[in-house]
Amino acid sequence: MTWDPRHRPDYVEIGHNGIREQYKRRGYGHMQLEEALRRIREYEGLKRIIVCTNSNLAAPRNYESAGFVLYNRKPNKTESAYTGDYLYYEIIL
Repeated sequence: MTWDPRHRPDYVEIGHNGIREQYKRRGYGHMQLEEALRRIREYEGLKRIIVCTNSNLAAPRNYESAGFVLYNRKPNKTESAYTGDYLYYEIIL
């Protein structure tokens, strides 16, 4: 899991929440996300945490279960394994 704190205090952007295939569906992705959120929330004065993902992945359910709320959706017209609309989520602090 990575995050970019350069836009603090307005927001921190999360990215690359990856779990190796053999460890998926065991709760590790959710634990990883919760730990990242715990650490990010330590930034003083932070206003929100944001993330962008694709609708055809498991990630939206993981983000929603951690408290993220969808605030924007844009069509994705590319043809790749990760097709699906772009989903923009946030947690307001």
